Amino acid sequence: MRESKATNESRVPRKETLLGFFGYVGFQVIFLSEAFNRCYASSIMKIALFSDTFLPQVNGIATSIAHFANELSSRGHEVMIVTPRSKGMGGRSLPENVKVIAVPSMPILLYPGFRISPLVSLIYGFFAIRSFKPDVVHFHTTLLSGWDAWILARLFGIPLIGTNHLYLTKQHDEYFAFLIKNPFLRRMFTRVCLFFHVGLLKVSDAHIVPSEMLKDSLLSSGYKGVITVLPNAIPLVRSTQSNDEHRRAIRERYGLKKHVVLHLGRLSAEKKVEDVLRAFSLLHSRVPDASMLIIGDGPDRIALQEKAKLMKCGVSIVFTGFIRPQELLESGMLSVGDAFITAS
Repeated sequence: MRESKATNESRVPRKETLLGFFGYVGFQVIFLSEAFNRCYASSIMKIALFSDTFLPQVNGIATSIAHFANELSSRGHEVMIVTPRSKGMGGRSLPENVKVIAVPSMPILLYPGFRISPLVSLIYGFFAIRSFKPDVVHFHTTLLSGWDAWILARLFGIPLIGTNHLYLTKQHDEYFAFLIKNPFLRRMFTRVCLFFHVGLLKVSDAHIVPSEMLKDSLLSSGYKGVITVLPNAIPLVRSTQSNDEHRRAIRERYGLKKHVVLHLGRLSAEKKVEDVLRAFSLLHSRVPDASMLIIGDGPDRIALQEKAKLMKCGVSIVFTGFIRPQELLESGMLSVGDAFITAS
């Protein structure tokens, strides 16, 4: 265990700590120039990631963390992910130097498929950090795992980085509309969540957001620190099956018409997929030879399928269910779309 009050001889020099941090940030962006990569090629690090969600859960945060971990691993870094245990987690193959600490968890009844590990995650995290001895602790969610990361980083004297994936502001309280219908109560609940959300970011040593919009939302919510915009990484996969013949085969397989509108993402209330269905209904009334291909899964999939069946354009709406990201990218399925739509 590292002591927080280390002697000058045992403490890592500030310059090396900063170089290590910026090296880590640089390695997350898969599409950075080779010159930048060479600059940090020798900074092999141990990185502890904390998140309330991870694969096989279907959401953007889990997918983003998986991409980061795989790329960091391919560059020689050791990665440890501390996250609540979920069904099917053991079935995922990860690189040898990516270790998942699956913490015993319990479900949140208000949000199907999501699980938390109150208190026990802090205990598991303590022994994991003590054994792994990371150079950096990095949290990706500001719920329980984020606060665990803060406590443990301070306890062991390790730099703490936070990434904010959640668009949450005082003005934008629709994120919890599926949970709280009363506007006043929803507004109050949003402000309480925002207080703890911003509070955790304020005690981090560095903060990352994937877009300028998220940066602006944080600044408008009272965050005064330095924010680094670092887009979510994507795997560089080139499909070998995106020719006209293959696209025609995909259209026939799913019964798609001349024009195809794509929707890709988690099928849950906060993603507002019902708005997507209504928008397509308006389009279909004017362009009857259009189809919609909805790729993804989530707790609302069955309800959305039932709703689609009741619509006049229902026969033109196709749900594929969950498709593994690598398979989706390699299949060339995304190339059949003429337009992409999202309401998230």
